[in-house]
Amino acid sequence: MRWQDAGAREADLPTHEGATGAMQHLEQAYDLGDDVLLTCMACGGNELEVLAARIRFCARHQMAIGFWYELRCPECNELHYEDDYQFSCPG
Repeated sequence: MRWQDAGAREADLPTHEGATGAMQHLEQAYDLGDDVLLTCMACGGNELEVLAARIRFCARHQMAIGFWYELRCPECNELHYEDDYQFSCPG
């Protein structure tokens, strides 16, 4: 959910598949070192660099449900964080 409240849209996401593998269905939106067209909330710059990408897990089932990205504005060096949830917990 890029720059949105992840909880507000969690109901719209498909549920993770348990032990049979959401990992195989995750799609990483950004790669390390990519410059992505997102607005810096600090200076208004229009491009952020991807510094880190980590897999997010459902705490209850320890299944992959998406990614967490750390981004940096090259103009002001402000760090930004983005969750990209692709699956929700079935219950």
